[in-house]
Amino acid sequence: HGSRLMESLSTSTECLLDGLYDSLEAIGVSGPLMENGGLENAVQDGLSSPQFIELCTHLCTELKALNNMQEVVSTPGGPSDKESFEMEMRSFLIELGCPHASLSERGCVLEGFENRLMLVDFLLSELMSSRLLARKKKEENSESRGGGPPLNDIAGNLTAILKVYGIASPPPNVTVQQVFQKIINKTRELVKAAPKDHLAGGMIVQPLSDDQWVLLDKINNTLMAEYAVRREMLLTRCDVTIQSFNWSQRAKEKGEELVKAFQSDRSELRSQAPVSMARLLAARSSDLLCVERTSSGAVRKASQCSINKVMIGRVPDRGGRPQETRPPPEMPSFKQRTEPQRGGWGGGVVSFLDPMHIRVTS
Repeated sequence: HGSRLMESLSTSTECLLDGLYDSLEAIGVSGPLMENGGLENAVQDGLSSPQFIELCTHLCTELKALNNMQEVVSTPGGPSDKESFEMEMRSFLIELGCPHASLSERGCVLEGFENRLMLVDFLLSELMSSRLLARKKKEENSESRGGGPPLNDIAGNLTAILKVYGIASPPPNVTVQQVFQKIINKTRELVKAAPKDHLAGGMIVQPLSDDQWVLLDKINNTLMAEYAVRREMLLTRCDVTIQSFNWSQRAKEKGEELVKAFQSDRSELRSQAPVSMARLLAARSSDLLCVERTSSGAVRKASQCSINKVMIGRVPDRGGRPQETRPPPEMPSFKQRTEPQRGGWGGGVVSFLDPMHIRVTS
């Protein structure tokens, strides 16, 4: 039965089943479900399989405890309770924020092999993510009580990698080298299964030494500081421009609407660029080593907006053309100083040499 079912499955479904087996093993599931064809048969039988029902209720119970959820998924007592089991599962998925519309519709949660397989995959992914978040929160609380430093970027990136790969949170006795080795093995499996030329060449094409990594990190920090100044300047210009709109009477009447519309987008802008070493390693050469003109069709297709089509009408002439400016008036011509006429005061002559000095000659 299991071999005939595997022959009828598509390649994508087989890959999904292999990932589900790894996830089940990571969370500690054992028994008949992990035997050859056990998961496929349980998903195929659906509510008729005790293993499928036990797996779903176990995942939901742990998710409820980790996320403090309200909805409960209980084990059906018999065939008559299967409809209530489906209703409880649908309500549970809605509270959990399930993005799959086919799992949230009435009567479609447990209908069909693909939907049931999607349900198991979603519950497993959410459970492993919830375990990671719960462990991270516990570590943060213990560090805050002990006065230790918070989780740094390296730990955050490592947690994100484990979440994307669907790897369960490692136990305390596992070393860092073992965790990285498991990540490397998983990466090689995914790259091998990817289509040819699916990943373009990376920005770093050869191994770097420890000194080179340190230098690369310094270069990145320097560029981050430089671009932070530029982004801060642009954000300041944006704030000043919006403030200038408030000078008009019409803007004063709609000040609250203007602030509300602006702050919703402005609050998401930061002066610090979100560029880290992890993004540098993940960047592809085809993404960054491609220089295009800002006026090219490909760039304008993504940057054009409705404001580009607004035509500015006639505006008052403000002048300012140099050829129309009048020349400055000419300086008055030089005239020789005239001697004052002789007068009385003892027959002498008063000569004004300086506004502050007077010389009397006889």
